[in-house]
Amino acid sequence: MSPLSLGDLVDLEARALEEQGEPEEVRRTRYRQLGRRLADPGPLPEDNASLLKALLRLDPRPDAPGKRFEGALALLHALVSLLGLLVGVSLSLSLLQPGGPHPVNVLTVLTALVGTQLLLLAILIIALLPRQEPRTTGPVLHLLRAGLRWILARAGVADRVQALADRLDAHRGLLRWILVRVAQIFGVSFNLAALAGCFYRIAVSDIAFGWSTTLPLDADAVRRLTAALAAPWSWFAPHGVPSAPLIRLTQYSHLEGRYLLHGADSRSLGPALVGGWWVYILYSLACYGLLPRLAALAVGGYRVRRILGGTPTSNEELARLCEWMRSPVLSTRPEGPDPAPMTSPAASGRPEPERPPAGSACELLDGAPPAAQQLLRDRFGWTLAPGPQNPLVAVVSAWEEPTKGQLRRFAALGDRLLIVALHDPSGTDDARRAKIRDRWKRELPKVAGRARVETL
Repeated sequence: MSPLSLGDLVDLEARALEEQGEPEEVRRTRYRQLGRRLADPGPLPEDNASLLKALLRLDPRPDAPGKRFEGALALLHALVSLLGLLVGVSLSLSLLQPGGPHPVNVLTVLTALVGTQLLLLAILIIALLPRQEPRTTGPVLHLLRAGLRWILARAGVADRVQALADRLDAHRGLLRWILVRVAQIFGVSFNLAALAGCFYRIAVSDIAFGWSTTLPLDADAVRRLTAALAAPWSWFAPHGVPSAPLIRLTQYSHLEGRYLLHGADSRSLGPALVGGWWVYILYSLACYGLLPRLAALAVGGYRVRRILGGTPTSNEELARLCEWMRSPVLSTRPEGPDPAPMTSPAASGRPEPERPPAGSACELLDGAPPAAQQLLRDRFGWTLAPGPQNPLVAVVSAWEEPTKGQLRRFAALGDRLLIVALHDPSGTDDARRAKIRDRWKRELPKVAGRARVETL
């Protein structure tokens, strides 16, 4: 089974947006014909994902946004990763400044590098709790969503960004999990850079550590707090837990400008003793910063893959497309080559009306693909504007048969010149497509007074 990629799903949703105004009969006939073309080389794939991927390869759209969406998302990943690296290394280097009149306050470092991340993780867990409204919530996810929207606008799909985002959110919160994954890429980059910055400072400078607070905390309370935080690694790395003597000797008073249990002008208690603090800081950052972010990144990636893997069968609209493609095409025509058309004497000798010259104003009927206007201008030189006397142009798929539903639609258009442009974005020549065009030329004059068939 070949799962859908994110770009494939975006392309399928873009097709669904383009076809929203079409009757279901028209869509069903189109996908039956596409399924018949897919079945010509061999049997259709059994799983929906492979069938949908084959559909995208068979009937590509020239302005499909899937690749651009994946490229924009990769760019967003790179930008947040770079931002995380810059913020992490800058913050760690600024917190562990060597020299100065006072030692580095361990409590400040732990609050900035560890406490803030624990708070953000708690907010993330709350944001991911099941709720009735599946849209993204929270300032971080809203900021990331705005960044993705800005990048997609620069990629040339600004007109469909909001509609595509809403449709992706409908797939069990897919967009929300994509943005969660982006946020964790920032978190992992931040923690890796913070660890590297802390280790660099410690390796090339003699950092004096101490702890001080105006809260009513004594050395015993701080020892109990640090021991509780060190529980995850104390069983295999006891040297990463600050000892009671270290905590007592490194209590610092900014008011007096000295360690409380040390000489008045002393700044260092010896590398062996002070080392207990920097090892504790590195373990805390790895345990409460890096590891939770890696776990959240793995969960986010797993959820995205699960949603993409289950969407072809769980999504009702995509499952219906697969059902249509697997449905047999019912026809009353005999097997083999088409017999000669039987037309009435009045219709057999009636030639097609002349094609409107370049520069003519034509009215485009609803249901045309977004690129149809530019294609008509480039191919025929027509301008498109509504008008009671202007010829009517209907753009339909070159693989769409002239069904009764389509013909009834055209029969109600009156006596104006009707031009049906058969559009095939692949541009390949196919014998079946030529037969479909001949059927249009044969059936259309029966319901429209003046009608002409063109290839677009």
